[in-house]
Amino acid sequence: MRSRRKRFGPLAKGALALAGAAVFVASTGPITHAGNNPSQALFAYYDVGENTGVDDNILRLVNPVGSANNAFLPSQNLCAMIYVFDDDQEMGECCGCPITPAQMVTFSVEDDLISNWGLFTSRGVDKDSGTIAIRSAAPNETNCISFITGKKSPACNGGCDPGIGYNDNPALLGSITHPQLITGTTGSLTEVELFADGQGDPTNRTYLIRQCAALVGNATGAATCSCPEE
Repeated sequence: MRSRRKRFGPLAKGALALAGAAVFVASTGPITHAGNNPSQALFAYYDVGENTGVDDNILRLVNPVGSANNAFLPSQNLCAMIYVFDDDQEMGECCGCPITPAQMVTFSVEDDLISNWGLFTSRGVDKDSGTIAIRSAAPNETNCISFITGKKSPACNGGCDPGIGYNDNPALLGSITHPQLITGTTGSLTEVELFADGQGDPTNRTYLIRQCAALVGNATGAATCSCPEE
């Protein structure tokens, strides 16, 4: 697994001013590609330098279903469709990451989930704390070609595209670790199980897909998070 860089200064800003920009065509209309069933919903909060947060947060996701050995049964990946929001409920990055059976994938919030922020407003970029929404899904675009643009989607990895429809699938498991400074110089390290919402709200799911497609479509290279190199 690659080494984790600890950042204490300003993060690189791959930001885009969306105010006044044309709304990407993918943000409207029904979502019908590759299935339209609800999938499992997980949620977390992150805080890397605001409120009590003092350092990088670590998100861990585990695929607990399927066969990890093709010699016994066919192996089928799941997708973690990830959507990252700031503390004003504005989405700044999204991506889809494949997870093989019995695999644990470890994300650095600083390096993997907020370092390519795609949202810039009149108040600047504020991404030091916020929420992460994760949907469990089947691979939905083998070649990662967007059916909207006909080009490779930069948010899609390993057949997992968070900006188009996807099918219902079993649960992922996960937790997130928060380094915190509670009072004065007293620090703590907490690991919190991800909040699970069953199959989640279908309206929220549709919003996540449409907002991700609009954000990535307008961001010219920004707004996509990264899947760790394991």
